[in-house]
Amino acid sequence: MKKRYVLSRIAIVLAGLLVGLFCIEAILRASIALGTDPMYLAQEGPDANGFRNEAIPDRVDIVAIGDSQTWGINARRAQAWPQMLARLSGQSTYNMGLGGNGPVEYWVLTDKALRLSPKVVVIGLYFGNDIWDAYYTVYHHDTYPFLRNNQVDNELLRDTVLPQVIDVEGEQKEHGTWLERSIFANFGHELNLRSVAFRLLWRSWVTLSDSQYKSAEAWAQANPDEGAIYKQGGTNYILEPGYRLPALDLDNPVIVEGLRITKQMLLFIQNKTNAADANLILLLIPTQEMVYADVIETSNGYLSPTYNRLVQMETRIRTEIISLCDEKGIHYVDALPALIEALRRGEVIYPRYINGHPRAEGYSVIASTLNEALKSLGWFE
Repeated sequence: MKKRYVLSRIAIVLAGLLVGLFCIEAILRASIALGTDPMYLAQEGPDANGFRNEAIPDRVDIVAIGDSQTWGINARRAQAWPQMLARLSGQSTYNMGLGGNGPVEYWVLTDKALRLSPKVVVIGLYFGNDIWDAYYTVYHHDTYPFLRNNQVDNELLRDTVLPQVIDVEGEQKEHGTWLERSIFANFGHELNLRSVAFRLLWRSWVTLSDSQYKSAEAWAQANPDEGAIYKQGGTNYILEPGYRLPALDLDNPVIVEGLRITKQMLLFIQNKTNAADANLILLLIPTQEMVYADVIETSNGYLSPTYNRLVQMETRIRTEIISLCDEKGIHYVDALPALIEALRRGEVIYPRYINGHPRAEGYSVIASTLNEALKSLGWFE
C-alpha cells in the first residue's frame, strides 16, 4: 500500500510537471506569435512565401534577396538589415533572404521579387559560402545542368570543399564538453528545434556556463593556424579562418567554377531587372574573418598562414566581382569598410562564439551603408 501510494504521488507530480511544461510551451509560442518573444530566438516568420516578413504585400519599394545573412540570424525580424533599411530609408521593403540559398537561387527568386513591382532589387552576396553554393547547386542537383561548364573535365563532379569543412567541424566538436559530444547532444538538438521552452532553458544554460565559447576557444588554442582569438574590451571573440578558407580557395577548380557561375547569375539577374525597369544593386557582405583581419594582425603582429590565405582569396574574389560590376554597369555597395570602422570604434557587431553572422548592431551597420548608397543614387527622389 505504501509503495503504491508513493508511486501514485510521483505519477501526480510528473503529470503536473508535464501539464506545466505544456502550458509554458503554449504561452511562449503565443508570445512569439504576438511578437513579444522573451528569448529573442523566434524566427518571427516565415510568411506564406517562406520568408521573414510580417505579411506579403501587393507591391514594395525594395526587395532584398540573399541567404541567412539577409534573413537575419542572431537578430529579431525587425533587426535584420532589410527591415532596418526600410526604417532608415522610409521605403517599404520585403525580405527574401533564406538560409542555404546562393546565387542560382537569387536568380530564380528575382522573378518572384519583380512581381512586387519594386523600384530596387538588392542582392546580398555573402562571400563566406555563396561562391561555393553556386557551384554546389549546379553540379550536385539535377535542376540546373544547363549551367554547367562543358569545357571542363569531370573533376568538378566531386565536391572537394564540403569534406574539408566537415573535417574542421569534427575538430571543433572534439573540444566540446562531454555533454556536447555525447548521444544526448543529438537528442538535445532535436528538442531545441521543436520546443520553445527547451530553447529558453538551453540558451539560459549556455549563457551561464559559456560552454559554446569555451569549446570554441579550446579549439582555436589547439589549432592556431585554423582558428584565431581576438580580445575586445575584456571579451574574447573566436574566428575560424580554417573553416572559411575552403569555400573561397581559388586554387580549387570547384571555387573557380563557383565564381564563374556567380558572375553569370549576376548578369542574368541584371537582364531581368532591366527588362522590368527595376534598379539592381549588389550588396557585398564580407566574412567575419575579413572584418577582423586588420585588428587581429595589429593585435598579434601577424596573421596565421591560413588566415592570411583566406584574406588573399576573399580579396581576389571581391576584386573580380567589383570588376564585373564596373564593366557591366551593376551598382554595388561594399559593407566591409563600414564594418571594419565599427569594429575599430569598439562596437560589438558579432557574437563572441563561432557563428559568422552579425549581431543586430552589425546588421545596423550594413543597413546604414546600403541606405547611404541608395540616397546617393537618387532612386527614390
